[in-house]
Amino acid sequence: MALNEEQQTLLMRHLNGELSPSETANLAILLKENAESRAFLREVAEQAMGIADVERLSQQREPVKVKRPVFNPIKWAIAAAITLILTGSFLIAFQSAGRSLTAEVVATHGPNQHLAADGVNLPTLIPGAMLKIGEKLRTLSSRSWVKLKLNDGSYLMLTGRSSMRLI
Repeated sequence: MALNEEQQTLLMRHLNGELSPSETANLAILLKENAESRAFLREVAEQAMGIADVERLSQQREPVKVKRPVFNPIKWAIAAAITLILTGSFLIAFQSAGRSLTAEVVATHGPNQHLAADGVNLPTLIPGAMLKIGEKLRTLSSRSWVKLKLNDGSYLMLTGRSSMRLI
């Protein structure tokens, strides 16, 4: 038995969700008793799924527009300048860390005291000894003196009851 137009309309309204509760009950009876109505409903649902798949695939095929970055030479110049400055400062810091500030004892006269950076008494100074940062020198009498040669080649004389800490 073929479906008439009224039954097809009822099935289509069911798919669209437009049925009242009484029409839904009539449709349930029709689907239970009529195999052709079940087949029609299945075919329409499969067609709807196929159309939905085609629409979904067609939306995915649209290419996404990629915005390319604009080359800006000013930004690159600034980045290069910053890189050069940082590299230079690291090189200067690295080179100066290798050369700690020291002083060489050239000559001494009279009693003196040599204290390490942590306050421990070190042996008396002799010519050729190297003093490091944080160490302290004291001349203990008015007639004593110590002559030092600094890293830059200059000389320093510590005389008569004086003290000095290398910083």
